[in-house]
Amino acid sequence: MKIRKLTKKDLTLRVDLLNNPEIARWLNVDETFTLENTEKWFSKIEPDKSRYDVVFLEDSKVVGMGGLVNISEKDQHGELYIYMSVGQQGKGLGKMALSLLIDYSFKTYGLRKLFVYTFAENERANMFYESMNFQKEAHLKLHTYHQGELKDRYIYSLFCEDWQ
Repeated sequence: MKIRKLTKKDLTLRVDLLNNPEIARWLNVDETFTLENTEKWFSKIEPDKSRYDVVFLEDSKVVGMGGLVNISEKDQHGELYIYMSVGQQGKGLGKMALSLLIDYSFKTYGLRKLFVYTFAENERANMFYESMNFQKEAHLKLHTYHQGELKDRYIYSLFCEDWQ
């Protein structure tokens, strides 16, 4: 598996992935993504040094996307996100992809801590992060209005010294 920076040519697939109901239900946004809006978003975030958005490639095919956002040099932490194409889930590619992103984040940015938000009811994601040595740091009760109701969120974190 390889990792590379997100480019404009990836945006059509990004829109397709984010609009897939199996992925969209766990996003912390309630919107239908369009190519036009995604291109505007990309133009805005491309020069932003507080984030690094990537694609994951297996045999030269994009199998997922992710990134590091809210990078804080001062606090030495950043927030991860990752999603894999639905047809690629359950094959171990997510673990490979997240490992690459974690390695890149710690080595390139010199961060001491990575964190990720999940919905408490997203048991698959919660087990996934726990299997990658993330620790549940917080349970935020009724924290986020999502899909018509307030939902609990978890914050998971991983410290550099706890990574391999």
